[in-house]
Amino acid sequence: MSETYMDWRDYAIRLVDDKLIDAETLLIDALRYMEEYDVKEMLKDNDLMPEDGDFDDYNYVGSPMHY
Repeated sequence: MSETYMDWRDYAIRLVDDKLIDAETLLIDALRYMEEYDVKEMLKDNDLMPEDGDFDDYNYVGSPMHY
């Protein structure tokens, strides 16, 4: 029996493309599922962090980036 590889990221994108889920809903679900560290790394990797460069200010409760 051969197993077929499925890239679940591609599947999630296809759900949006096929209009089976709204992109905003999928985004919110994904961000809520991810660890805070993973979200921060994703933002850094995609050059989406605040431009002030002082990331330490965004790590405490009550900061602009805390949720």
